[in-house]
Amino acid sequence: MPAILGYCRVSSEEQAAHGISIDAQRDILNGYAAMSQSTIRIFEDAGFSGKNTNRPALQQLLAAVRAGGVSAVVVWKLDRLSRSLRDTLTMIEDVFQPAGASLVSVTESIDTSTPSGRMMLNLLASFA
Repeated sequence: MPAILGYCRVSSEEQAAHGISIDAQRDILNGYAAMSQSTIRIFEDAGFSGKNTNRPALQQLLAAVRAGGVSAVVVWKLDRLSRSLRDTLTMIEDVFQPAGASLVSVTESIDTSTPSGRMMLNLLASFA
């Protein structure tokens, strides 16, 4: 059975305290997995900016996708994956799609396995 991978990130302690914490993001991703009757492996980067992809857990997630057997990468919100449209599209086009994995944003109704999800991705990534 293909795996679902989750990714959580906060940039700072202040964001964790006043935004949505890693724990809250993890709970949301686990809820998504339970609803889809799947198991999920979650990767977490605390204290890392989304302005680039130089994050340890993100690099581990990308390596796991490249290794195969992943059906989807799930995030709480698109900007947790990246704040760069270029980086987001590069991950999708160069890593996720060739490996047969879609990107799902739980709160933004993005699922790149569907045409409407790909359209929403392009709109929301522009603002991330």
